[in-house]
Amino acid sequence: MLLSWMAFLLCGVGALLTACAPARPPVPVAIEGVTVRTEGAFVLVSLAYANPTATPLTVGLQPWANARTQLADDTPQSYTLMDTFGIGYGGNRHDWLALAPQEHATVSFLFRANDRTATPPTRYTFTSEQQMHSGDATTVVPFTLALSPSVPLQAP
Repeated sequence: MLLSWMAFLLCGVGALLTACAPARPPVPVAIEGVTVRTEGAFVLVSLAYANPTATPLTVGLQPWANARTQLADDTPQSYTLMDTFGIGYGGNRHDWLALAPQEHATVSFLFRANDRTATPPTRYTFTSEQQMHSGDATTVVPFTLALSPSVPLQAP
């Protein structure tokens, strides 16, 4: 009887914590495609962004982009973000990705494997903390983009 009462109490506390947890905002842009290309120690991740809204958007990476944009794989390998193409970071929104209403754009992230393993990876997981500015709004909305798993295409 005591065990049943404890289980009931724990389930009630768990339900209360779940109900009180802040809701995660949806990703404000649509990702229509992911391409991963590998060549030696380098991995190029390309994302096809889309703005499904009727409001212009600018999207940028969170400050400290190398620490907040990460690539992982199915081997014990680590990666360093070397460069970005089509999207920038920092306080100057001039370097951010600008998407007009219903517009599409592709951005890329170049990573380098720190210590290449003998076994090549077969799947990658991409995570990036980004921020968005919408239309005439004065606030910048942070969001996290997490895509997994992506299968790499070998370089030609």
